[in-house]
Parts: sequence; structure tokens; C-alpha cells
Amino acid sequence: MMKRLHTICFLLLFAASMPLVGASATYRGPEPGRPAVVVPGGVMGVGERDGETVTLVRGTERHSLSVVAPTGVVPVGTGHVHIPEAFPVGRYELVGPREDNVPSPTGVVHVLPEFPEAYAVAVVRGDRSENTTGTVFSDALVAAVADSPAALVFLVGALTGDGAAASYTALDAQWSALSVPVFYCPDADETTRRRAAGLALPGDHAIAFGRDGYLLLGAGLPHSDVGVDGRMGAIQRWRRALRASRWSVGVVGRFGLDWSIRAQLVLFVDDPLDYLVTAETLAGVGETLPWGRTRYAIPPTAPSVPLQLIAVDGGAMRAVMVPEVPEVSEVSEVPEVSATE
Repeated sequence: MMKRLHTICFLLLFAASMPLVGASATYRGPEPGRPAVVVPGGVMGVGERDGETVTLVRGTERHSLSVVAPTGVVPVGTGHVHIPEAFPVGRYELVGPREDNVPSPTGVVHVLPEFPEAYAVAVVRGDRSENTTGTVFSDALVAAVADSPAALVFLVGALTGDGAAASYTALDAQWSALSVPVFYCPDADETTRRRAAGLALPGDHAIAFGRDGYLLLGAGLPHSDVGVDGRMGAIQRWRRALRASRWSVGVVGRFGLDWSIRAQLVLFVDDPLDYLVTAETLAGVGETLPWGRTRYAIPPTAPSVPLQLIAVDGGAMRAVMVPEVPEVSEVSEVPEVSATE
């Protein structure tokens, strides 16, 4: 039976551990919308260089860690930080040197006791139609996600009403209340507004959570093959690094058949993704992308039914409705699909 992705409310995923995968050659390290997720004894990529020091801060706790030279594509970063085996688990702020040599918070690091066998991923789609400023997500929605079994959260599409710095400050504060990693995948309008405000854009990013890999592609990929060598070269390296993943999932603000031919060949033909989660797509694209076996889902729009949840284990993907999110053991009644077919 073919693997299926059901486009109804939340995504549950079951996986085992695998090293964290970082971002591109221009990776700045953990930052809002791009947290690091690691386990004791693991390695995370950072933007600092060999010989520098970063500090993980939680309340009065301060843990200084040395940055060493990266040893390979997994995880990607200017430098690597090894997390000690006995490191206390929890949510930390990463503090590191910047160009003026003044230490400053740069992002969030989540140190998990282990990558769980059963976990949930919430995909949340924002709706800009009723918001002209600030964050597009209601506090009630954030609370609903916080009360869900999600271990990872992806915000796709609209994130703010205007892309202003103050709106991103509100967005970061709103979602920082969650104890789990939250990743941003903005749409093209969000990217345009953020660029106009002079704010850094979240780059392409790849992570592995257990044996499943996620490739975050921001608003989408270029329409032309001209000038995309640098970006697609990095994406192709990440795709190869995630090749052994049980499930490889792309997450993007918008997908369209107007993406460059090279981008589509890399992601859907040479090493095809299993799934693509997107905030929007061009009309005419069906449940399976026309290039091959990659399947896709579009989350419903906030504030009516803004959540999607997928259940995944080694042999099946399952979906459940919210707000009645059943326990993992209760999801078996949803049709299963084989991972091997």
C-alpha cells in the first residue's frame, strides 16, 4: 500500500534518534525560528568558529562550551559544539560572541533526554487576512498547541501582519512560551516584508529528529536556474545527508511547478522527498507531486482549524482530528500505509 499523507488536523510522528542536522554554509547558529535540538552526548552546529566559546543559559545556570572545527556535513555550521553526556536537559538560551565581541543571546537550544520513539509535530498555518500588524496567531491558538502532545512545531505561511521588527518581537515572545522547538517557514509576502524592514531572513535549514529528516525551505525556491548554484548546492548536500532518513519531509511556505527545474529535480527526482508540507501551492498540483512519489499536504487556515497533525511510525502514517487528540495508542483505527511500498 502506498504511503499516504492525510490533510486533516495535526501530524503525529514516531521516530528514533539521529544526529542533529544544521543549516547552510551561511548558518548563523540557533536564532528565533531556527532553534537547535540535541541530546546529551550529541553535537550541534553553531555560527561561531573553532576556538570560541558559547554559553547555554537557563535561569541561574550557565554552561560554557568550546566550539570546535566542523568535521562534516552533519551537523552543518561554522563550528560544532559537543554536548556532554551528563548535560542537564531543558530549554536554554545560547549566548555567544558577536562582531563587537559583546556576548548576546542569539537563539534557543533544546536539550532533550533522548529522541522519543513517539512524538507529535504540529504544523500551524497563519492567516494574515484579519491582522495588519503584530503576530497573526491568537493566544488561544498558542495555548492549544502548548496543550497538544507536539514535540516540534512548524509555523508555515503568514507569521505577522506587517513584517515589522516589533511584530517579530511579539511573535518570538508569543511562541517562546512553549517548551518545545518552534520553527518558522514564512511565505513570500512575509519574506518581502521582512526584507523591506531590513531584518535578516531565516535561511534554508535541515534538521533530523530521531530517524526522520526535515528540510525547511523558507518561502520557496527560485523560478529560474540562473544564479541558484550556491543555494541548491547546499540543499543538495543536506538532501544527501538526510537520504538514510526513514521519512524525509520538506516544509515550505509555498510550492509551485514554477520552481526552477534544478530545484525540482534535486528534491523530487534525484533524491525524492517522501512528503512536502506547504502553506500554499499552485492550482493543478494533486495529492502526489507530478514528478514522482512525493506527496504533499496543505494545512487548513487559522483561525478556524489552523492545526495539522500526522502520526508516523516505521510502517505507517496516521492522522487525527483536533481538538479531540487521542493518545498515540488510539490512533491505530486511522488507515495505515506501508513504509516499504
